[in-house]
Amino acid sequence: MYATLPLARLIKMLLWAFALVAGVIWFIKDQPATAGDIFKVVSLAVTLTGVLLLLIFAPTGRFSVWRFLWRRLPALNDLIFPDLNGTWEGTQESNWSKVDAMRKAACQKGAAAADFVDAVDLLQLPITLEIKASLFELHIYAILPTTDSTSVSAAGRLIKAQDGRYILYYVFTQETGLISSTDESVHDGAARLVYYSSQPELSGTYWTKRMWQAGLNTAGRLKVARVDLDRRRFR
Repeated sequence: MYATLPLARLIKMLLWAFALVAGVIWFIKDQPATAGDIFKVVSLAVTLTGVLLLLIFAPTGRFSVWRFLWRRLPALNDLIFPDLNGTWEGTQESNWSKVDAMRKAACQKGAAAADFVDAVDLLQLPITLEIKASLFELHIYAILPTTDSTSVSAAGRLIKAQDGRYILYYVFTQETGLISSTDESVHDGAARLVYYSSQPELSGTYWTKRMWQAGLNTAGRLKVARVDLDRRRFR
């Protein structure tokens, strides 16, 4: 999540944290008189700053220090980075219905032009995301109960765009339990979701490489809203 912070701001925050810790040490201990004493103070301050950052920002439980502060001061979601932890539920709209319609038409004699695909509605499926995020990590677990599928993020990054919006990019590996002749048990995909803090909501697009060799790979829209600050899989 630190990637959402401009490098200059991140360095400035670290320096302020270091200066605060060093100031406390300087006040508590006798003022260093030699270069060796100054080095010891600096070394101790660096160590304690690192430990404090880990204690404050590494935990992702509901009552971790930083999440507690973020709930009390919601502006921190925009000023630093948003708290994405929790369970999110919504719908996945897949173009599989259109792909399948064209596939079936192509298999028929005298198949009509593919223009009819515009009249085919996107396939809507329920989806649940569970997100674990801190200053140091970002993991996403998805559940699609209709197809008995689950996916786990292989890589993810939250960035702040020039217009001020936070955008979540992530690559995932999905395992499908109920497969057919037009599917495969494991495939990779990616998603680009915009974070809306007022709801809060994640909304955007996704795409997969499932059955790409047969021209059946899918894409669509994804929209979820947070329904719980806790997670079932990630603790």
